Amino acid sequence: MSSEPASDRDWRGNVWITGVLPIVIWLVVLWLVGTSRVANLKVFVVLFIGFVAGMFLVPFSYHLMRAARARNPWLPFEQQPWGRYTFMANHRWQSLFRAPPEERRTTGGLVVRYATWGGVMASATYALAGALRL
Repeated sequence: MSSEPASDRDWRGNVWITGVLPIVIWLVVLWLVGTSRVANLKVFVVLFIGFVAGMFLVPFSYHLMRAARARNPWLPFEQQPWGRYTFMANHRWQSLFRAPPEERRTTGGLVVRYATWGGVMASATYALAGALRL
């Protein structure tokens, strides 16, 4: 694969998802609260929390199944053949989760990685369950 940097299109997509979309969502929430449409707000909160939980739970489950099938617990944190990482280690802030060279891998490092991401998944599930009880 090419070692060229990501295109401007990828960058713009990330700005849309991480910048513009949350602002629009909060403006809708503020409008709903301001017009006292509490029933609409509950539906919106359930849909939003469900969407966010799904963004984490579905890929995490998929990568766990891949790792179990391959009998390689480090697989979700290793570099893929095309040079990218999974969502759990792709961003520069998540680079600590990337698998080290094979001679430096320890059980403790693997436990920390799975415990951290397991906590993220548990909190997403808890938030979704709380939203459903509204």
